[in-house]
Amino acid sequence: MMSPQQQPPPSGFSFDDLDDLIMEDDVDHDHEEAPNCDDELDSRESNDNDYQLIVDCNTLSVDFDNEIVAVHNFIRDKYRLKFPELESIVRHSIDYAGVVKKIGN
Repeated sequence: MMSPQQQPPPSGFSFDDLDDLIMEDDVDHDHEEAPNCDDELDSRESNDNDYQLIVDCNTLSVDFDNEIVAVHNFIRDKYRLKFPELESIVRHSIDYAGVVKKIGN
């Protein structure tokens, strides 16, 4: 049995007809859509830059949280003597600072 590549062309078919079957626009169009190695490398570099930006933002977020905790602990330690129940009433650090500011003293 012959493989599909070894089989003779159908009757009435000539290899000259191949030019009519191949549409050059389609071939060029497919080639334009094929991934480009340079584009892939640029994409990876962009992904690396995006990843580094996310890591940097996460680091800043942790730094902000640490600063908020430090300021909250300072305010709480100073104000605890005047109003010890306030810490159990107002649990959020930023809200606690705002309440202490409103109360004053």
